[in-house]
Amino acid sequence: MEVTDVIDVNNLKAFVIDNTFNSIDYDKILHECIFLCNPGKLLPPLKTSSAVDSDGAPLKSNRALFLTEAYRDPEISDIVNISKKLASKELFESFSERDYLYKTYININEISTLLSYYEKEDFYRPHSDHATFTMLTWIYQEPKAFKGGDLILNYKDRIECKNNRSLIFPSFIRHEVTPVEMEEEKLNQKLGRFTISQFFHINPNHR
Repeated sequence: MEVTDVIDVNNLKAFVIDNTFNSIDYDKILHECIFLCNPGKLLPPLKTSSAVDSDGAPLKSNRALFLTEAYRDPEISDIVNISKKLASKELFESFSERDYLYKTYININEISTLLSYYEKEDFYRPHSDHATFTMLTWIYQEPKAFKGGDLILNYKDRIECKNNRSLIFPSFIRHEVTPVEMEEEKLNQKLGRFTISQFFHINPNHR
């Protein structure tokens, strides 16, 4: 994994990482993504998020599942286990050399992991997350069968959705997902955009 871009957002930093997972871990994660995309597993937006507009309408169109809640023992999930190991203290310490805010990682005591799946016309309107840091990692089957699904940070900075790419940023920064475009014949074949979202929390009630 390597940091390939650093985005300045009002004097805060967001970090783009490419080649997030090695080939062995990537294959394990993709396999689990495809399995969880089977009918009856991923849930509609209102079941997995409180992200709604002022009228109560969901801000997103996709399917998702909090893996840290779905598994009795989240450690059996390759997605949870491998992703958690990647977001290490050492990684955040390297970020803190560019942005002091990342030093607060030492206070993180809870990580939740969400798997999302986007197909034709799925999107996520501008929102912020209820966490301290957010790490997003994009996975999809090759060759790429869709367009769009890019991440817009702070209404202006576009990060292209690339396979095995991650983005780490302070969770309060507004971000959105552009609509995914897919041809009809490629729908319902698990060929869309998977996102692994890790939310890093400072929970005062955590023991």
